[in-house]
Parts: sequence; structure tokens; C-alpha cells
Amino acid sequence: MYGFLDESGEPGAAKHPNDYLVISLVIFDSYEKMVESSKLVDMARRKMHLSDNYEFHRSKNTARVKEEFLELITEMEFSFVTIAMRKKRTKGAANYRVLGENLVAETRRDFLPIRIIMDSNPSLYKELSIQTKVPKSRRNIYIKQAKSHTDNMLQVADYVANISAQWVKCRAHSEKSYGKIKQKCRGFIRL
Repeated sequence: MYGFLDESGEPGAAKHPNDYLVISLVIFDSYEKMVESSKLVDMARRKMHLSDNYEFHRSKNTARVKEEFLELITEMEFSFVTIAMRKKRTKGAANYRVLGENLVAETRRDFLPIRIIMDSNPSLYKELSIQTKVPKSRRNIYIKQAKSHTDNMLQVADYVANISAQWVKCRAHSEKSYGKIKQKCRGFIRL
């Protein structure tokens, strides 16, 4: 299996009572489905007359691009797991540790073996590396970092994480967006 991980929210202490830190793991059960989905993203750029290196980043895209990319995501064959943690007075490393523990537990339960590419985040990467550290002969979760602007599937993970974060915070119009991807959800854990 192939996974793509992104987070939404800042890891620091909560500034508002409804602050969440959210991570979403987008999972493809075959290499072929992952490649086909990446090709769909490239075709979407051409259809929308965007540059080849345009990054689909939900918090920065226009309303038209958001809607068209969300429609594209609904056509892709993947599932996802989201973990949403209501932030308390803990600092970033503690938040990432809790999220990492829960993500690894969920992954070990249902998605092994898996190769995970995550958006560049040294603190979260460190926590996930600690959680998955086992002898090489028993390793079944492989994690590496990449820049989202160079990986189409990380851009899909960005959308899933952002939509999930908006939904868990009960933001306006989030029910409509989340409703379009809800059937792909294999787990939504609130902490």
C-alpha cells in the first residue's frame, strides 16, 4: 500500500477552544491506482490552464480551483484515515507524539505493509520515526518526506486534511465538502 500524509493546523498551544491539529493519511491499495490518480491531477492542471508546477493547496486556491479539484478527488480510488486532536495547553512535540502514536496504531491494524510519503515536517517525521522504529527485518511501515509542490498525491492529502479539519471544527460549508469524500473514510478518530 501507498500512503500520503499531511496535516492541517499548527502544533502549538490552543488559541481558541475549537483549535484542532489534524493529520490525514490518504491510502492507495495499489501502485496502479496511485499512478492513475497522479495522471488525473496533471490532466486537471491542463484543463484549468494552470502551469505544470501549480500546487493544489486548499487554503491558497481560488474557490473555482477548490471546487474542481474536489470533484477530481471524488473520482480517485483511495481511502483515508484522519486523526483530529483538540489542542490543549501542550506544545507541538507532545501534540505530534499523540498523533503519531495513534496514526501508527491505526496503520498497523489495517494497512500493512505501507510506504508513506509525508509533507515535509521535521517534528512530525521525528515522532513517526520513533513510533515505527523496529529492526529492518520486521519493518513494515516505511516513511519519507517530500515537498508537496513536487508530489501530486501530497496535494490530494492536503485537500483531505484541510477538508477534514474544517469539518471537525464545524466550519461553514464544511458538511458539503466533507460529504463528497466521506465514503472514502476508513477511520476518523477524535482525540
